[in-house]
Amino acid sequence: MKKNLLSILLMFTITYSNAQAPKFVLFEHFTQASCGPCAAQNPGFTSTILVPNPDKVRHIAYHTSWPGVDPMNANNPTQVADRVTLYNVSGVPDVVMMGNRKQGSPASFSQADVDNIFGESSPIKIEVIQTDLVDSFHVDVVVKSIGVPPTGTFNLFAAVIERDITYATPPGNNGELEFPNVFRRMYPSTAGFPVTFAPQGSSFSYSFSYFKEAVWNISQIATVVFIQNAVTKEVVNCGTNFDPIINATLTPSPVAALGGSSGSTSTFNFVTGNSGSSAEDFRYVLTSNAPSDWSAFININGTDYSDSTDVNTPAGINNNVSIKVNPGASPFIATYTFLVKSISNPTAPAMSTQVYVVSGVTDVIVSNSAGKGDGTGGSAADWEQDYTTALTLAGCTTLGFTNEVVNTKCYFAGAYGGVSSIYYNVGWTFPGLTDGIVNAYSDYLSNGGNLYIAGQDIGWETWDATGSGTTVTKAFYTNYLNAGFVSDGSTAQTTMKPFTNEIYNSTGDVSLINYYGNGTNGPNFYPDILTATGIGLPIYYYDTDNTKIAGVRATDGNYKTVYIAPGIEMYGTAASKNLVMGITYQWFHGLLSSIEFDGLMKDLGNAYPNPSSNEIIIPCGDIHTSISLFDVNGRLVNTINSSSILTRINTCDLVEGVYYFSVSNINSEINKGKFVVIH
Repeated sequence: MKKNLLSILLMFTITYSNAQAPKFVLFEHFTQASCGPCAAQNPGFTSTILVPNPDKVRHIAYHTSWPGVDPMNANNPTQVADRVTLYNVSGVPDVVMMGNRKQGSPASFSQADVDNIFGESSPIKIEVIQTDLVDSFHVDVVVKSIGVPPTGTFNLFAAVIERDITYATPPGNNGELEFPNVFRRMYPSTAGFPVTFAPQGSSFSYSFSYFKEAVWNISQIATVVFIQNAVTKEVVNCGTNFDPIINATLTPSPVAALGGSSGSTSTFNFVTGNSGSSAEDFRYVLTSNAPSDWSAFININGTDYSDSTDVNTPAGINNNVSIKVNPGASPFIATYTFLVKSISNPTAPAMSTQVYVVSGVTDVIVSNSAGKGDGTGGSAADWEQDYTTALTLAGCTTLGFTNEVVNTKCYFAGAYGGVSSIYYNVGWTFPGLTDGIVNAYSDYLSNGGNLYIAGQDIGWETWDATGSGTTVTKAFYTNYLNAGFVSDGSTAQTTMKPFTNEIYNSTGDVSLINYYGNGTNGPNFYPDILTATGIGLPIYYYDTDNTKIAGVRATDGNYKTVYIAPGIEMYGTAASKNLVMGITYQWFHGLLSSIEFDGLMKDLGNAYPNPSSNEIIIPCGDIHTSISLFDVNGRLVNTINSSSILTRINTCDLVEGVYYFSVSNINSEINKGKFVVIH
């Protein structure tokens, strides 16, 4: 193999004040033609990440030498092995995003990940020109410091890929026929080429040539160039010879999220510009998912516009832009997307970034955007309605909704000043816990927040040898969730029972359904078996074995946590979902004491405290119910109309003795039981 380094040059160009270039999202994908899980998950990654994002995503697929036969590895096994070692890849499929931003299965990545990275933009712009020289390719790379370049030690890598390889018959034994962006060679080597960024407004160039190989389909050969931090592994940007020309620059707001309020304005500041060689017309567009009683507008160089306007920008000129948001009375976590699209060059993709305003929200449902464990698509948002219904029934009128990416941004931006409780909906999605996610939750809890978290494999992914646990996620699991992981569960675990004590008997069993039985991997109903550690208290166990713990709650007087292994989507009835979440909400908000919480969790479905001296709490399981009280002789004592899933009834005027209650809605009896009054 012959390669020829031709030149490293510094060139001075127009200086752009604090501008930013598009930040393409690089996925390094480790796969294999004889890997069964690869065949199950790779098509979903292609359809949900690669196909919808041709102008945002760049992809390199490294084919490993294991677990079976793969001719695409045989072409260059040594360099593939070097990248495997760099990222400590121990199994396939495995995907690394931007070197160190996220690593997991193909199904664990979502559009939220892509939008988050692309919306950051980069001070470094990489341009790649590839020239066909009959028996070889010549590649010219220009690395421009559009903004202030990052500091550190960096290496440049040039990966030759074959953009599409399609076989008539499977080359391995997993049945796959189509393979996108297959890695062929790395230049100058897998060690990379050390680079020093030019000062802002300047650039350097790197050129090399490589010979064509007989096994390649030359019409599909392309070059992906990326620059990576040698210490942290973070990729600062990448470029290819098939990138579109993008002259728009966009510097994101230094603040990603703000805590707003009705009657006040939240302002985000941006800088846009034109990095081209001639004037260009750009269209600025602002969109959002905000409620109708919210409003927003764009301010460009001191002039207000509505949600769209066209701006002519000379070469090398910047525009100062502000997005001004006026929240209404509706509580919401609003996303505002700001687009800069070239009118002069309509084939150029839009630059975009997102900012967020949190107003009037006290409780946040966070649905993990990572993919489901069976690779069939979707995310935890599929189960969000269960949380919404239950918390609304509990009386919460200030709910917000988001995913784990936006949640982390909003928290660290200081936008969660009014948020007291977070409900993290993980379900059967991976990864549920990453360093970034738990860093936000750890800080949130340390500052007095409350966290509910549920998902059947959170413990497994954190602690199993084949999982993705890190020192950070393990510490969070132990020190904040106050739980320990015993083992993966089994399909035999069909009921979740609340713990009892020496006084109260449990009648609040929660049936569990095999929610994931229709996936391509068959029945996957294995909720974790836990232990309570530290200050943790067990609240649920499986079936009749009270040594197999299903849920743990904890409080140190500052924060409160509830961790239940089966996700809410696994509960067999809506009443169980509503009661568990309703009790949790009441405890988080101080409407139940810790003692009352334990009692209700232990006797879910029963009245509490029992015996009662002055007050009884009756779980209703629904709003708009009628509660009838009867004495021991069956005489009607009282009827109470309730609009809460937990109803408090004064018993001071009741004579001592045994009483029965019946809770009904318009359709049927929901709950019944008995309690004792003593004075």
